[in-house]
Amino acid sequence: MAWSEGLRDPGQTRVAGIPRGHQVVLAGPGTGKTFVLVRRVENLVEVHGLNASRIACLTFTRAAAAEMRERLDARLGDVGRRVRVSTLHSFALRELLRAGASDIPDPVRVVGDWEERWVVVEELARVLNRKVREITNERGTGALDLLADDWESLAADNSGWEAGYPDPAFLGAWRRHRQVYGYTLRAELVYQLLCELRSNPEFEPGRGIDVLLVDEYQDLNRCDLDTVAMIAQRANAEVFAAGDDDQSIYSFRHAHPAGIRNFVHEFECSGRLTMTECLRCGPEIVDIANWLIQQEVDREPKELRSVTDWGAEVTLLRFSDQDSEADGIARIVDQEVQHGTPEEEILVLLRSDGRGQVSKLLDEHLVGHGHLVYLPRRSGDLDPGVQTLLEYLILCDSIARQDHIDDLALRSLLELEGRVGDQRRKAVVEFCVEGGVRFYPGICYLADHPEEYSSTGIATVKAECDAVIERAGELARRPDEDFTSWLGRVCDAAGLAGEALDDVRRVGDQILAEIELGPETDADAESSFVQELLAGMTNLGDTLPPKVPGNVTITTMHGAKGLSADVVIVLQVEDELIPGEAPQQRDEDEARRLLYVSLTRARKRLLIGACNYRSGPQAFAGTRQRTDRHVSRFIRDYGLRALTVTQYLSGRG
Repeated sequence: MAWSEGLRDPGQTRVAGIPRGHQVVLAGPGTGKTFVLVRRVENLVEVHGLNASRIACLTFTRAAAAEMRERLDARLGDVGRRVRVSTLHSFALRELLRAGASDIPDPVRVVGDWEERWVVVEELARVLNRKVREITNERGTGALDLLADDWESLAADNSGWEAGYPDPAFLGAWRRHRQVYGYTLRAELVYQLLCELRSNPEFEPGRGIDVLLVDEYQDLNRCDLDTVAMIAQRANAEVFAAGDDDQSIYSFRHAHPAGIRNFVHEFECSGRLTMTECLRCGPEIVDIANWLIQQEVDREPKELRSVTDWGAEVTLLRFSDQDSEADGIARIVDQEVQHGTPEEEILVLLRSDGRGQVSKLLDEHLVGHGHLVYLPRRSGDLDPGVQTLLEYLILCDSIARQDHIDDLALRSLLELEGRVGDQRRKAVVEFCVEGGVRFYPGICYLADHPEEYSSTGIATVKAECDAVIERAGELARRPDEDFTSWLGRVCDAAGLAGEALDDVRRVGDQILAEIELGPETDADAESSFVQELLAGMTNLGDTLPPKVPGNVTITTMHGAKGLSADVVIVLQVEDELIPGEAPQQRDEDEARRLLYVSLTRARKRLLIGACNYRSGPQAFAGTRQRTDRHVSRFIRDYGLRALTVTQYLSGRG
């Protein structure tokens, strides 16, 4: 197959076949960005004679990486499998595992979400005599969250950053605590890769890259951007970046549309291309989306154009309150299914869903009407059996290396399996933090010097640790065992079954598609595999399928990236929520972009919903309590006539 086969002229062909050199592609929603990126790789191999192993593709999520890998394999076969595809975090992890880093514990060990919440946060709160929410919280204002902010924004680079840190007690306690377990926070991975690139001129990330393709470039924060630039500079590689400033919606991790807007200034002799032919949304949906996004002053000028062969409907719905909203959505889904719309082609998007306060009510009504609902899970929903499995895999890896015991995995297993009481664990941790010793060596020392142990039963603690280590030794990967067989054996030993087993196998397969083709040694490959499996299961939403056959999908607007459906219902389009009480213009601009992303998920029917009144927990959806609600100012003047659900249903027959 020729690289240009099936491309739409002239836009897609021009982008995929552009001459070599730095390029940025501003690709609007539904314009076939991933499709064209794959064809760009094919063009580089077929026309320019580039070795596929010298092409690296960086994506924002593991699901996007898996999709890219699948498409490359389908188009290029064995050649496509030589292209390196990974998330930026995975790339950073593998490079740090290979080369190490001077500012983090060696060997590199990245913390998972469960470990961060129930070991790191809990123990730091005790050491500092603070509440858990002061260490980390959902609003991103805890001490760990603010530390991550400084890495992502590169504030940690500022002269005198450490001496002037506003919470020196936390910084000191965190550094002592990380030495006890030898961990690295996931939030600092890319920053540490950047530091290694800066400090080590011999460091060659990726061992030879000629072309670096970066997807969703608008989602990169300042640290990510500098890291990509340094990788390209060190490898003398060209950067082919794709994204859309209109879809930049992750300011909470310091991403900003200025990154993609300034590409041509950051990379010398670079070009800018646009893709504006929308193959997804009907013209009526594109019209309201264009009208909305063109209200942002600083955006790159471009206008999406629908090239679909179907018309579309855009409807504004008003609900009296959240109960009538949930009942109305169930009735609308009833009618859609009766008219032949598959349930998986119905997508419901929410602006805010703290603790499931909105999705739970919608789920109850939809299930009550006989519909299945797909709710992409959060990390907190990870099966305890899966977490135990992951900890044993990590401990197995450390034992196989014969240079250390993974203290964090050991500590986690003691809690997950209920082997050691809270007071005894606390006494060990206090001793280790104060003495600056690792967790398991500290236990071994205390077992020989019980008089220095502030609790009782240190011999029991030591015996339980040794039992866990012995079991991990039995589960360790055998010399003649491949990763798939090893993972299956450990899953069987852990008694994993059902959905949890399916999740582990799916994520494991995604990782193996990358790991076994990489340049790592066997030891590095094993460590990379188990740590990326931990990361993949921790961020399960990044690996989940976009939809499930026979299920209506409910997710947040931020979770809508990469999704599309024939029928999209965007709820909570209320001034109190979007934009809400945006303190600055940039916040209001991002709220507008978030709504733009949500509207452009729809192919044929777009329903925009707003309540007149929300009570109970839903009254708190927004910056402050507001029971009365108004249609968002973003669409108020577009000219849509509001309908009740009854009016809408009767109008459609």
